[in-house]
Amino acid sequence: MMDEIHGLICNKTNITASAVNYGPACNPPAGTSADIGKGEENSVKLLKQIVAWRGTGSGEWLTKQTVVELCDEYSVTVNGLVYDDWFLPSVNELSELFKARQTVAAKGATFRSDNYWSSTEVVGGSWAWAQEYVNFYEPVNLVTGVADRSGWFIGVIPIRTF
Repeated sequence: MMDEIHGLICNKTNITASAVNYGPACNPPAGTSADIGKGEENSVKLLKQIVAWRGTGSGEWLTKQTVVELCDEYSVTVNGLVYDDWFLPSVNELSELFKARQTVAAKGATFRSDNYWSSTEVVGGSWAWAQEYVNFYEPVNLVTGVADRSGWFIGVIPIRTF
């Protein structure tokens, strides 16, 4: 309907007790986007990528969950309603959350001072198959960066559409 309100909503807290690795460096890249509205599509691509990688990969990530899988499997029940359609936000979606974090905090959300993983890949150069993140240590200035998927420990905040 034309009069319905639609948007993105974040989980009220981190879904991991501490910062975590993203997952393995997978080849080929999934082809993700930084754009708002692309986090869910990115997450689907990244889930397919990790399934394909597990067919040929090795090491701890054969059984350890990636942050995309953690978001995909996350579920919250509020007033008897189950919300289980969470995904890892794109870097621009996460940047918007950073900008709105005081408003979101007024509604009960609590974010620890941390960097947060996005679903936006970095492909090429010395950071091949890394992920972009948003720095929530900063009180005001929006800072994004690039982190090695398995070398950095970063926070996870899932979002969903409504």
